[in-house]
Amino acid sequence: MTPLTVDLPPEMRARLSAEAERRRVSESAFLQAILEEVLAQAEKALAQAESLAELTQTVAEPREPSAGAPRTTGRMSCLDLAGDLIGCVRSGTPDLATNPRYLEEAIVRDARRWRDDI
Repeated sequence: MTPLTVDLPPEMRARLSAEAERRRVSESAFLQAILEEVLAQAEKALAQAESLAELTQTVAEPREPSAGAPRTTGRMSCLDLAGDLIGCVRSGTPDLATNPRYLEEAIVRDARRWRDDI
């Protein structure tokens, strides 16, 4: 292994020493474990972001703008990605987009679903 020098404020060094002692490991072993965990999380997040970017590129093929469409910056918006889906579902409820009761019901349903997931 190669040594690494890290400057820590005194209070952080004291916390590091106390936690390493509590876990009954050396400060070096404790720092290695923490760094490994953080680096693994960062690599996982990067892989997910790259996967999402690949998926977005695969799904979001640019379409020809309609005659009245405003000029864009070349970046895809949510509307661009879902534009062909908007308005394609018929719910049978004529006031689905305007009746506040439906929004309230959806919020309550999502809150219950979120609470049950915890």
